[in-house]
Amino acid sequence: MFVVVVIYYVFAWLPLHVLTLIGDKKPEIYNQESIHVLWLFSQLLAFSNAASNPIIYGWMNKNFRIGFLIVFSKIGCLKQKTLQILWDDN
Repeated sequence: MFVVVVIYYVFAWLPLHVLTLIGDKKPEIYNQESIHVLWLFSQLLAFSNAASNPIIYGWMNKNFRIGFLIVFSKIGCLKQKTLQILWDDN
């Protein structure tokens, strides 16, 4: 799981850092018309890393899934019967 999280982190943040480094060496790239689209895409990809971590944890860790279900059952989002069915499947 740790390897998957690290690989996705690198994949998500690399485009933003590459654009920043290129912009530091050649500031004239910021005058290009398409740089705004690239910058927006790289920022969205980088920020998506924070949203993807719980998905990766839930996919790869049974204890995280069970804990997540317990929390939602406590706040009333899941019925106890639904929680028991999901618990038995794991």
